[in-house]
Amino acid sequence: MENAARRRLDAVLFAASAAAFVVLRIPLYTQPGLQLGWNSDSALFGIIAREMVRESKVLWFFPGQDYLGTLTSMFAVAVGLLMNDVGPLALRLAVAFELILGLFFFWDALRRTWGRGAAHLVVFWLVAGPSWFFKLSYAPNAEQMFLVGAAITWFVASRRFETLWQWAILGILGGLGWWAHRGAVLVLPAAVMTVVWFDGWRGWRRVTNAALAFGAGIALGCLPLLAGRLQIDQPLYRPVTAVWSLDRAAQRLVETLMNDFWTFLGAREHRFGVLLAVVMVSLAAAGASRLRRERNSVFLIISLATSLGFWIFSTNAYSGATRYLALALPIVLGLAARGVVLLWSWTPAARVVAVAAVLLVAVSYYGGRILETNRIAAGKGEQHEQWPGGFDPRPALRQLRDGDYRACYADFWIAYKLEWLSGVPFIPYRSVDRTQMRSIRLAALPGPKCRVGMDGTVSRLSAPEEAALRAETVAHHLRRARSESR
Repeated sequence: MENAARRRLDAVLFAASAAAFVVLRIPLYTQPGLQLGWNSDSALFGIIAREMVRESKVLWFFPGQDYLGTLTSMFAVAVGLLMNDVGPLALRLAVAFELILGLFFFWDALRRTWGRGAAHLVVFWLVAGPSWFFKLSYAPNAEQMFLVGAAITWFVASRRFETLWQWAILGILGGLGWWAHRGAVLVLPAAVMTVVWFDGWRGWRRVTNAALAFGAGIALGCLPLLAGRLQIDQPLYRPVTAVWSLDRAAQRLVETLMNDFWTFLGAREHRFGVLLAVVMVSLAAAGASRLRRERNSVFLIISLATSLGFWIFSTNAYSGATRYLALALPIVLGLAARGVVLLWSWTPAARVVAVAAVLLVAVSYYGGRILETNRIAAGKGEQHEQWPGGFDPRPALRQLRDGDYRACYADFWIAYKLEWLSGVPFIPYRSVDRTQMRSIRLAALPGPKCRVGMDGTVSRLSAPEEAALRAETVAHHLRRARSESR
């Protein structure tokens, strides 16, 4: 009966956290906030979802590349079909489902590892979280990484591996992660090492059988990746990455300590950020101080080390892109929550300190996110990092609706966002173009076209201006095609 009562309490507490997740974001699910806060990367998930519904076919890759799948778009299609509208609300609710499901997976993994109290506290904090994590709610980018990585974490933490089927399922999850978002597989090395060492998968025969089952699972999980490769019909977008060197790794370490560490903890958003960072680091250190060499603890700590190692040494990560640490955040907060639980078990004075620490983090996160949602709903949350498009899009959207345009031109960071919100097709030019073949087809369409400037100004194109931009679009595609063929 006691276990049943605990399970009911767990269900009630997690349901309350899920409800708080939605309530905190209501300004993002209602007008005017529903059409605000987007960027072109996030908007593309919605555009893909609409195209899947319109064409009645599955699209497996984020357009223009082969390293990010369309899991978020698929959830948006499912929600949109229920609502009879694949629009901004459907996409944001789909992302909410992904994040809440990911929180559940991490909650159960942490519950089994460091106890119920720590697990519930982590979910309570992450419902709001640091600004960069909260941003996934309204400008999705790495939520599929969080979901699949959380699923892998839960699968390994929830059971000892006793059969080859478990290795095959782990491989399937890894293959799906490689398709959905490659960052999701950052937990796989820790998973394999933990299972081999702690679950007795040693010896030549057992290792060989496990490797075969794991490899077969990966092959099956990678089928969406193969299907997506077959759909590619244009030169791929290749992200610009730095050349690896020890100097760059040292620079990344300095950048992390000086900038990204504070962003990661959410300590750059308040005047008392230094206090918040000191408290959280102290709690995490206390939580880590008495860790035993127990299976799940070792698994989570190795996962954390892998994420941090990727962050410092990979040329794909860069300062400001803290979304790549999405799988590290619940583990760090888990250590901090474990520190709170340890404080609570000491003395009455320590309990007061524990409560004060919990409230400090909660007030920082929840207060910051309430201000953030209000800022977005006021049209003042459009600036994303250093990219263009930091203007309130509503005046431009009104002009686009009134102009009856067949297609319009704009910089990448403006184009897809405005297309998602207005329904007017856009051609990115003089910048990244993830839909090159489509852009050429749009440029050839008859009828009025416009150009949207960096400040959101909408200008109807004259015939000579349209011809010049069309030629520029075709030339851009030909340059990309020639560079890919070399």
